[in-house]
Amino acid sequence: MRKRDSILSHTLTRAATARAGGAEASSQLGKWDALAVTARATPKAVQVATFIITWATAWQLREDKSAAFGIEAYTREGFESYRTAYRRLADFRELWPEYDTPQPLAELIAAEVRRRKDDALPTVSFELELPVLA
Repeated sequence: MRKRDSILSHTLTRAATARAGGAEASSQLGKWDALAVTARATPKAVQVATFIITWATAWQLREDKSAAFGIEAYTREGFESYRTAYRRLADFRELWPEYDTPQPLAELIAAEVRRRKDDALPTVSFELELPVLA
């Protein structure tokens, strides 16, 4: 089975590439310069990746998953304030310009979680007695 990269690794790659000035400029960097660019891009990448995962969580926690899920629904779930959510969305769009919202990524995350649950080994339960020392 092919190894899948995390949302954080994809987002960090995008953030570092953007910070370096694009793919061509990024490929011209030396090892230490690339490390410095990546280090400076990490905080933004972590914020955007956290936003994507939080969005996926908010979407999964909704009772009516068939209804459209947008930034207003995200803020109603109470994960972030309205203004913070819009700032996070702007950062997301900067790194993932092909998407208006993290919803397509949230759906991919949900599908991956379901796949991993289905592939998981059956859970073995057993009784365990622990003495209580009080």
